[in-house]
Amino acid sequence: MTAVSRSDAARPGNREPLAGYALHCLRARGLLHPTVGAGVAPLRAYGEPLDIAADRGRVLQALNTDDGLTGWWTNDVNRKDEVLFFNFPGVSEPFQLRREKVDEDGVVWVNIGAFPPHRAGTTITWVLTTGPDDVGTRVAFSHSGFTEGESELPMISDTWGQLTTRLKDSIETGKPIPFFTV
Repeated sequence: MTAVSRSDAARPGNREPLAGYALHCLRARGLLHPTVGAGVAPLRAYGEPLDIAADRGRVLQALNTDDGLTGWWTNDVNRKDEVLFFNFPGVSEPFQLRREKVDEDGVVWVNIGAFPPHRAGTTITWVLTTGPDDVGTRVAFSHSGFTEGESELPMISDTWGQLTTRLKDSIETGKPIPFFTV
């Protein structure tokens, strides 16, 4: 998983894909974060597309239900309406993500909490398409909206790499393997 800063991609009217399959899918579906094209050049954490040997319904369940999220991310997730609260060991307050969109094409969350400060206002996007040879589900991931010079981005990218591996393994095996346990 790599971090990329693309100030040229944020110019208004620029129609070129930002970088990678994930962002190409986001542009094609009109799901790019509002700052893209508005003169802001957010940093991004994203990785290669992830092919999962499961139908979209199972992938959506893992990305959108309490049972699904606790199977690969953290074993302590709570929800109030469209806001998810993710608790982590040794962390004083939960991460707060508002679900902006969920449908058969993917899930979009916006970090609405002030904690951790480097994630405030960022957007996490999961784009789902049919896997290679019409088998399974291809998942394209992006975490965008970081400020220029964000020192935590390498750690965030590494963590997402580990999380997406657990997402895939949890879905394919049907066994919960949360990365964080509280």
